[in-house]
Amino acid sequence: MVMTADEVLDKVRQGEMLRGADLRELLLEKAQLVGAKLPGCDLSAARLMGAEIRGSDLTGACLEGTDFRYADVREVQFPGAKLVRAKLSHAQLDGSNFEGADLGGAEVDKSTFAS
Repeated sequence: MVMTADEVLDKVRQGEMLRGADLRELLLEKAQLVGAKLPGCDLSAARLMGAEIRGSDLTGACLEGTDFRYADVREVQFPGAKLVRAKLSHAQLDGSNFEGADLGGAEVDKSTFAS
């Protein structure tokens, strides 16, 4: 079952883990998702432009075509995530872990990667 953006935001605020949730194509622009626990979730084609995702866990998530432009994605866990064609332009990626992630065709121009 696909969750709504409001349901996701409520669960994140409550600190719930949404392991493997179907979050495809959700509109979460400028959303506050700091510390979200989303391992294995499918966020394909979701729009997170300008969102605050700092310190979240997206281990093994499907993020194909997800729009992270201008988002705060610092210290996010992406090990094993699929970020094929993800839009990461202008995103703050400092301290994020991309070990084993697939970034094929991802847009990363003007993003920051400082550790």
